[in-house]
Amino acid sequence: MPEDWICNLFPEQGAVVIGPSFVAKDAESYSRLVERDPDITTQFWDRVRARRRKVVRTILLTDWDPIGTRAEPEGQDLYDPYIPDLLHLIEHNPSETDVFNYLWEVVNDKLGVIGDRAKTSLTAGRILAAV
Repeated sequence: MPEDWICNLFPEQGAVVIGPSFVAKDAESYSRLVERDPDITTQFWDRVRARRRKVVRTILLTDWDPIGTRAEPEGQDLYDPYIPDLLHLIEHNPSETDVFNYLWEVVNDKLGVIGDRAKTSLTAGRILAAV
């Protein structure tokens, strides 16, 4: 659970809410999310996407890293251009094979290196498990 989440009990709604403070701080904020108020819903999904981006970036650098840039400070953002398409794919409930195929295309067609199928497969699984 993210360190900035809170837990709150709203007996009148029969709900225990765990989430970011802008959702769980009071019954009104929680109701706004349930009722799909555009402001709070956008804020919620922006937060989800930012967290997913951070998690995916970390996995790409630590588990996948086909070029080996993890230890180089200037290489920390090398895979960032591929994250938006990967996140878009994730939002459409892909299979592990779909994620693998995307990563495999990046390795072979965009980065131009010889990929490691086993490492790419493990990375695809980790990404789906984490998001």
